[in-house]
Amino acid sequence: MRPESFAFLEKYLNNPSPTGFEKEGQKLWLEYIKPY
Repeated sequence: MRPESFAFLEKYLNNPSPTGFEKEGQKLWLEYIKPY
């Protein structure tokens, strides 16, 4: 796994985003896939 991918995964999994408050997790995901 690339270091960038691992850093994203770690940050994403450690981000609290309970049901109804998923916005921060969605932001992380969108930032990660933006270059594609």
